[in-house]
Amino acid sequence: MDFCAKTGHQPEHAWTCWGLAAALIERGGAGDRQPADELLKEALQVIIDLGMAPLRERVENLMSQAGQPPRSSPSGWSNRAGS
Repeated sequence: MDFCAKTGHQPEHAWTCWGLAAALIERGGAGDRQPADELLKEALQVIIDLGMAPLRERVENLMSQAGQPPRSSPSGWSNRAGS
């Protein structure tokens, strides 16, 4: 993840954050929730910046499953923009 973030591979960074967060949530271990939430927030920021609608839906679904409300859309965007 650090490599992707530092070298400008933003789409890969967002997908990696989502995948790791999903694994942490599925594992459900003590202390897994906070890092998963942080990874999902990080992924969502990249997704919004780049307009990655398919991944955005996955992240928002995972946030809902984890009990965290998805971040609101920027003005003028629907939650399903680009779908």
